[in-house]
Amino acid sequence: MFNFFKRNSNDDPQAQEKQSEEEALEEEPVASVTYYIRQDSPDIFLDIFIADYEDETLQKMAKILSGLSSLRLSVETMSMVKDSLVDAGAQEVFLNLVKHTMEYTKNDTDSLKQLSDKIKEATKEKDKEDQPWIKPSDIIR
Repeated sequence: MFNFFKRNSNDDPQAQEKQSEEEALEEEPVASVTYYIRQDSPDIFLDIFIADYEDETLQKMAKILSGLSSLRLSVETMSMVKDSLVDAGAQEVFLNLVKHTMEYTKNDTDSLKQLSDKIKEATKEKDKEDQPWIKPSDIIR
């Protein structure tokens, strides 16, 4: 009932467990975006986590989302991958990864160019449709 003998917190397994739980909570992400591909699927999957809807948490999620569309995050990610592979002595693996990344980027760029060309063509056709068949200036001549 009464604990007359104080234990050293290092000797108390309950205190150690409580401390490790507190440390784990401090390290828990409050916002995350995770992309992954499964072994049996060519599709890219996306998991989004947000701990709560507090303004501070929303600002942190906004920081992630704005970074996704920036070159800054891509460069930083590739740099981290490069450092890890070079440290592991796998420079050739990194070069192969860069080659594949460039191929996917080229394919995405080509697709965007095709889409842009289609939009431009549709806009020109729309402009032609809006023009009268007989212009008033043709009648005056």
